[in-house]
Amino acid sequence: MRRTNLIPADLAVHSRFTFKTQFDYLLFLSAVVMFTFFLLILIFQLIGIGFFTFQGKIQARKVASITGALSENKRIKKNLAGQIEGWQEKAALAKERVVYLKEAMEQDILWSRVLEKLNSFVPARLWMKKLSLDKKLITIKGNAYNNLLISTFMSNLSNSNFFTNVNLSYIKKTKAKTSKKDEAKVGGDREVIEFEIACRLLDSDIGDIEIKSE
Repeated sequence: MRRTNLIPADLAVHSRFTFKTQFDYLLFLSAVVMFTFFLLILIFQLIGIGFFTFQGKIQARKVASITGALSENKRIKKNLAGQIEGWQEKAALAKERVVYLKEAMEQDILWSRVLEKLNSFVPARLWMKKLSLDKKLITIKGNAYNNLLISTFMSNLSNSNFFTNVNLSYIKKTKAKTSKKDEAKVGGDREVIEFEIACRLLDSDIGDIEIKSE
């Protein structure tokens, strides 16, 4: 059936979107659909890019936070390691001090017993001025009024069961200061003999020492 346009040609409204054939209409419609499809794809891509960009920023913040926490943990670990090392050094020093104090206490006990016995060996008119004890080596410095007193003192040490290797290091004459009372009697500072004796301790018990000569 053929359609007849009854509207006069001068009254007809001509549009630029008027399609001459149905193929042109379908072609236009296909172009619109394709444009809309690609536009939607572009919108979804932009949305996806924006979403992943936002997620990336969140993850970057998390990574930065974790990195900061790791740095802080490393700093704390380093400080703790330094503190532990300091405590270990203090513990080692304290241990050394305990050993030193223990040895010193034993040395003091030994020294007091040695002094007690040495006093029993000293003859009259001989006196000790300085004593030193290095492990088992004893150095005795003193004064006497004559050589016989020094010889007697060394004999007492040698004949005991506690001292050995008794040797006279040196002997010399010197002046000993006297009190005003004694100075009036002797007429000034009195001449004495200064000596030094070195000997060693034996491993025998101090309590078993007996003087064999006076």
